[in-house]
Amino acid sequence: MKPIRLLSALALVLLLLAVPVSAQEAVKCSACGKAIVEGKYWRIDQEVFCDACYNALPHCSLCQVPMQRGFSLEGKNICENCLNKLPRCASCGQPMIKYFSRDGELLCANCLEKKSSHCSLCGARLVGTFKIISNRFNGLKKEYCQACLQRYPECFACGELAGEGSGKLKNGRYICADCLRTAVFDPAEARRLYEAVYGYVVYLMGVRLKVFPSLTLVTPEELAALQNYRNKQVGTDQMGLYTSKHVTVIRNEVRTDMTRDPHVYVLLGLPREEMAPVMAHELAHGWSAEGKIRPREPEIEEGFAEWVSYKYLQSLGQTQQMKTMESRTDLYGRGLNRMLNLERQGGIRAVLEYMFRN
Repeated sequence: MKPIRLLSALALVLLLLAVPVSAQEAVKCSACGKAIVEGKYWRIDQEVFCDACYNALPHCSLCQVPMQRGFSLEGKNICENCLNKLPRCASCGQPMIKYFSRDGELLCANCLEKKSSHCSLCGARLVGTFKIISNRFNGLKKEYCQACLQRYPECFACGELAGEGSGKLKNGRYICADCLRTAVFDPAEARRLYEAVYGYVVYLMGVRLKVFPSLTLVTPEELAALQNYRNKQVGTDQMGLYTSKHVTVIRNEVRTDMTRDPHVYVLLGLPREEMAPVMAHELAHGWSAEGKIRPREPEIEEGFAEWVSYKYLQSLGQTQQMKTMESRTDLYGRGLNRMLNLERQGGIRAVLEYMFRN
């Protein structure tokens, strides 16, 4: 009986092997759904593909592996496995194939564009070398690309690049469109503004000058000659000057006599809102020249004149220009802050008593 049982078992095995594949549990392609009855098949994760469908699948642009489900990123198809391995933008959190480093962070192209500085004139994104220029009046900073720096001159008044719509003055200097809009060139207009500023300074001081200083508008070259004559080498951005005697400038040369004729010189073409505080500053020196203010070191005298200009701006609510004046670290800024400290301790009266007392 044993040989018969062995033969029966062998026959059963041969019978099973002879059963067609289609009769078994079919392996179906995950793509086309057809049973894979012969040949090899491919497995990706938990899915199975026939040879034809496998070759037709899109391939991951990074690992080159065929994929059933992919993700489009930066114009490329990416598999889920590669997508999870990609770095993420520090700003928006999106995965990145191409990325940029800025200030220790990895950023995608869109976020880099948003965070990057742009030229204040042409709007181009700043790359490589560029220049930052602070407005002389309000202290606001603007950034300029190399192309605009080569194309446009600086405005003689505010120091920014002149740009489109700028004007060229007779002395060859340029003025930007913003400054040109309110620039004062007419002596009569300047005189009216000057008298209004003087009225405010008299109100602040509580006492008038014996002699009201004359006003003359001068070019930058003429002002430079006057500053050199007075040895006023305390700043490079001065816009005005006070003299206590008759001085004239002919062909940028200074001529003087002993005639008592106090004078305030202010730069021609300054914007109205910038010319007025310059006038206030120079008028304040008149009280010193007439001996009403106790003589003090330059930092105190210039600081007091800056304080008068500061108070004038305060009366107009020009807070940005006031902040710019406070932030200066030169002789003018240091002197102004000394005056402001006195004012914080005892008000305007404390400043005036400090300057006027014998």
